[in-house]
Amino acid sequence: MSFNQISLEQVFCYFDENGDGRISSAELRSCMSAGGYDLSFEEVRVIIESMDGNGDGLLRFQDFIKLMERAEEGDREMIEAFKMYEKEDEGCITARSLKRMLSKLGYSRNIEVCQEVIDKFDINHDGVLNFEEFKGLEQISLERVFCCFDENGDGRISSPELRPCMSVVGYELSLDEARVMIDSMDANGDGLLSLEEFMKLIEREEEDVRMMIEAFKMYQMDSQSCITAKSLKRMLSRLGYSRNMEIF
Repeated sequence: MSFNQISLEQVFCYFDENGDGRISSAELRSCMSAGGYDLSFEEVRVIIESMDGNGDGLLRFQDFIKLMERAEEGDREMIEAFKMYEKEDEGCITARSLKRMLSKLGYSRNIEVCQEVIDKFDINHDGVLNFEEFKGLEQISLERVFCCFDENGDGRISSPELRPCMSVVGYELSLDEARVMIDSMDANGDGLLSLEEFMKLIEREEEDVRMMIEAFKMYQMDSQSCITAKSLKRMLSRLGYSRNMEIF
């Protein structure tokens, strides 16, 4: 039974195992695990903190509703992301379609590397990714990602460790840029990222991406996924800046 088939109040009561009208980190983790989402206590705590209206570390019903709304928005974004990478209307992502989309985004990867990425999440071993398998990419524990960055296993990420890992996913940073990125999230000033600080960094980067998408939508030509001189002029006019077409 899906969340759409039952009331959110019933879902909330299911998560609220001790019936106190609030969902704790332990209760949320238990129910998420039953639904196939294996989260660490730290990840669950960060989720609750992001929605916790009164700062008591627990989710009340109104907080829970906001969390579910955010999850639904995430599902819609996943569908759009899948469409970007899938082979033309065939409902799957192939090594070739993955390579094509990465090239459009400015990341050059050979077909062998793309196939290796697909094979890691190809549950039914048919050589391609369907939508459910694609969602597995989003369900990777942030704790596991942190461990990949933490090359020496000391529980903290240094600037030299952050830099090559960011390069793998397409972000070329200088050592100074990596240091600045760490400093912006480094709560205790030791020049290193703990797991908690790393999770906050990831959340901030996701928010930056969402803001970029919203900004692009403001300026783009209606439903054409591009910004033209005419659509740019229109948006600038709305903001009070009058410019003629020749400038663009």
